[in-house]
Amino acid sequence: EFVEFTEEEEYDIVVLWIFHTYLFNLQGNTVYLHFTGLRGSGKSTIQKILTKLCWNGIYVCSISEAALFREIDILQNTMNIDEIDKWAKEHQLVMQGLLNNGYSKGGVVKRCEKDEQGNQRVVSFRVFSPKTITTNNPNLIDSFRSRCIDINTLPTNKHLKNIDCLSEEDNKKFHEFRDDVINYMLNHGLEIYNLFKEDINNPAMISNRSNQLLNVLRCFYKHFKLDSDIEGYVERSKDNIENVFNAEYMILEYLANIENEKIIVTNEDIVNYINRI
Repeated sequence: EFVEFTEEEEYDIVVLWIFHTYLFNLQGNTVYLHFTGLRGSGKSTIQKILTKLCWNGIYVCSISEAALFREIDILQNTMNIDEIDKWAKEHQLVMQGLLNNGYSKGGVVKRCEKDEQGNQRVVSFRVFSPKTITTNNPNLIDSFRSRCIDINTLPTNKHLKNIDCLSEEDNKKFHEFRDDVINYMLNHGLEIYNLFKEDINNPAMISNRSNQLLNVLRCFYKHFKLDSDIEGYVERSKDNIENVFNAEYMILEYLANIENEKIIVTNEDIVNYINRI
């Protein structure tokens, strides 16, 4: 009703990830969701939905460095960090440190702060928590891309509800769904965690970082007996996003190089330009 994905696996991944946010502390690891796409393709909408449904969800489009670290350190929020590529460079570097260290239990960032006497001291903040990131340019997050599942969002002509203008009935549905997730995890969380332990005790399942990160979701799709090829989706999504982004970039470059503002550009012109490159 609020967002439309292009592949069925994307719905499964997002829903399983919601459940994961209620078990991540026991699992000791998390995997980030990275939504990338053009403006108006629903990236922020997805994050606002997750904020309503996940463990201690918070939507972040700007926040002070001190408040951000304290928030995660104390509450272990599910952080939904919107359009990180629009943040100031110094804030992007802070966020990069947080994301590089915040995907496993025990991850911290260190900051110098003044104590009550005005002396500088080093303070450690725990930054382990589930997180989602949105970008317009996927290359921005190369340093921690291997810790993410990429989901490319596309604009749709379908009429969707506005997450910022919820009716009383829709608000009630969100509260009920969140309550259902909490109750389900209270009743079945240990069972799912035991599936997770089986995987991490299997050498084949922890042979590389991709497998290690997928383990936090694999136990959920085993539990729910899903047929979707989530692992195949994760493998091909990296290449798909690169191809989509490169094509978008080349189209913009082609249009930017046209000097005559009145010229009519056809799809065939753009395809021929991309093929020449």
